[in-house]
Amino acid sequence: MHDPDAPTGTGWYHWVVFDIPPSVYELKEGAGARGSPELPAGAVLGLTDFGFSHYGGPCPPAGDKPHHYNFTVYALAAKIGGGPTTTAAAVPFTIATSQSLLATGTITGLYER
Repeated sequence: MHDPDAPTGTGWYHWVVFDIPPSVYELKEGAGARGSPELPAGAVLGLTDFGFSHYGGPCPPAGDKPHHYNFTVYALAAKIGGGPTTTAAAVPFTIATSQSLLATGTITGLYER
């Protein structure tokens, strides 16, 4: 989950999960929580811009314009590899340079306070 409207110049990564097994078709509620039993076996929660490896919800500055929250899913022919210190920025870089991208899709939500 990436917020391109965050006032950082590059946006803000709120959540990254990778190496989800190809047999998984959904992530259950709570899968992004720290230590969640709902995270599929083999999947890895990477390091967000918050500095932790679990879901960080939307939180645009109060009174700011609505922020876009992009949830992007990538189908890959190979695992990314790495662990909970793999940064959110490293994941799309690895995908772009691995030549294993099969398909991608994005859903965007809007949120404001």
